[in-house]
Amino acid sequence: MSLAESLHVLERQILPLLKTAKTVPELAAESKLPEVSVVRALQWLEKKKLVATETTTDTHFDVTERGKQGLPEKAVLALVLQRPQAIKDLAQIQGGQAAIGVLRQQNLVIVKDGSVEATAEASKATFPEESLLKKMPCLPSKDDKGLAQSLQRRGLIAETTKKTVKAFITDAGKNLVQKGIASVVDQLTPTMLQDGSWKGKNFRRYDLTSIAPRLHGGKLQPYKKFLDSVRKQFIALGFEEMDGPVVESDFWDMDALYMPQFHSARDIHEGYYVKNAPPADVEEGVMKRVKEAHEKGVEGSSGWQYDFDVNHAKRQLLRTQGTACSARMLANPNLKIPGKYFAISRCFRYDVIDSTHLPDFNQVEGIVVDKNLTLRHMIGLLKQFAKIFAHTDEVKVVPGYFPFTEPSVELFAKHPELGWIELGGAGVCRPGVVQPLVQKDVQVLAWGIGVDRLGMFNLGIKDIRNLFSKDLAYLRKAKV
Repeated sequence: MSLAESLHVLERQILPLLKTAKTVPELAAESKLPEVSVVRALQWLEKKKLVATETTTDTHFDVTERGKQGLPEKAVLALVLQRPQAIKDLAQIQGGQAAIGVLRQQNLVIVKDGSVEATAEASKATFPEESLLKKMPCLPSKDDKGLAQSLQRRGLIAETTKKTVKAFITDAGKNLVQKGIASVVDQLTPTMLQDGSWKGKNFRRYDLTSIAPRLHGGKLQPYKKFLDSVRKQFIALGFEEMDGPVVESDFWDMDALYMPQFHSARDIHEGYYVKNAPPADVEEGVMKRVKEAHEKGVEGSSGWQYDFDVNHAKRQLLRTQGTACSARMLANPNLKIPGKYFAISRCFRYDVIDSTHLPDFNQVEGIVVDKNLTLRHMIGLLKQFAKIFAHTDEVKVVPGYFPFTEPSVELFAKHPELGWIELGGAGVCRPGVVQPLVQKDVQVLAWGIGVDRLGMFNLGIKDIRNLFSKDLAYLRKAKV
């Protein structure tokens, strides 16, 4: 393929101008092209070894807008030489407060009773910094380096770096120009196809060996895409989606789940309570039944035998567990029996951030409501979840503890690199949860899965923080 026939129109314009070495601004002025187009053409030509470039860096100091107003200490001294000045008045001058300190160090002023007075030496004062300011822009000599650093710290001068790119034509480029750069057509248009004017034209050839910029098409954030797929899979399994507020009451987050207000189990949640929030609005009938279950129990249970604090239950916090959505659903008059429900809930708990823990996380949780349900139904459902969502057959279900279920279990799955990871917990809801909310003789299987960790399985990542990464380089490469 002829190299000359593959040159872009920008390359064909710039290459003949390089009879002598020229800078980008010079080439832009001569070609009447924007500098960005000149830079792009030089990059392409350099990759084809037709041009070589050389970059030089020039560093110097220049006066800032503040420095153009002159030395603050000179302005302060000029006023003080006329008559003593109050410190508060001199402080109104930009940099005046610091200038008083500089003048005191040089024994040019004294400060007494909130007033600044000139000394005998003040009238003879000279300011070498002023002469350096007048030399700007420049690169200070070794003798002036200390003065320059002082002026820079005070914001009177600033370091400026300028890069200059100069382009040279190579021997290969000269030979190409001497032979003559072919006149080619860059684009085949619909009009040319219609009227046949394309015939006999010399079209620019495509150089398939050149490096083209990578194009990054739009796509959903990888973890958001995964959550959408989880939602679709639960719906396909016959579950209905439920929801609840992120700012939740203590009542739905813990009390309705039969967690006593004094119990240490609440400590593991370490919730973020909302400061100065008004008491939550809870339906009086539900509150009364839950209060009675805590104090006296249900179905032969003696309850927790303490005085349930209604005001405590109305405190508001950031939801610590998705099970609050389940509690709301169980108390909903539209609850279906039998019924299967799930939610993808954003939850918040204080935690130490590492590769597997975050203080805010997503939780997939749900309930199955029907008569005659047992723990065996729950275990079978959990194993099915692990296979569908974690894509692994290596799972184990072990005994666990949750205040609102009995019996309770925990689900573990084996990650190929991180080993065994806890995916979630489940169990059969206690009568103390079901009776006050549902008011019917049914069983409720409750489960919660750490969907963030499921995301790690499916997206092939080791660090849970990458699920919420803002790094564009990572997101462009991330699996969807």
